[in-house]
Amino acid sequence: MEFIRIDDKNNPWFNHIHTLYTQSFPILERRDMDTLLDKAKVDQVNIYAIVKTNTFIGLTIFSKGDRFDIFDYLAIDPAHQHKGYGSTILKHVLTMYQNQPLFLEIEAPDPCASNADQRQKRYDFYIKNGFTDSHMLVNLYHVDYLILTNGVPISFDDYVHAYQTAYGKSFTQMLHPIYIGSTIKPED
Repeated sequence: MEFIRIDDKNNPWFNHIHTLYTQSFPILERRDMDTLLDKAKVDQVNIYAIVKTNTFIGLTIFSKGDRFDIFDYLAIDPAHQHKGYGSTILKHVLTMYQNQPLFLEIEAPDPCASNADQRQKRYDFYIKNGFTDSHMLVNLYHVDYLILTNGVPISFDDYVHAYQTAYGKSFTQMLHPIYIGSTIKPED
């Protein structure tokens, strides 16, 4: 499998990336693609088309923070889902980031949520494939997210500072990240 870096619309894989990106992520969770491409040109964002034997498999997008980078997006083309590609990609990501702290956000598992099964499956998938539960809950877009890392402990200040470095203070203020707490329950 190849990770092909994309930094302009003329790349032959760009249309695949753009289509999958817009189909896979709700509009409120998407960054503007032109902004991502501009940041990719100056090495602040890494957009990758995942390709195997000249077939588009999926995409990953990473933003460069200071201490931590942000694993913004992972999507597998629907024609190639449930074939083990996600696990293979995550193993490659952990190798790529073995010397650089990395975090990602997933909707916090919640048995009362309308998509409780999906949330739990996503959590189990990332944990099974080597990511670590930070036990830190944050709120963005009025949604509670759990932060997972590549094994490096993260603080809320690290989290906010990574966004400020990657996307600027105004964007981070617009997101209005709120620390909710830890998923670790104190013992009585």
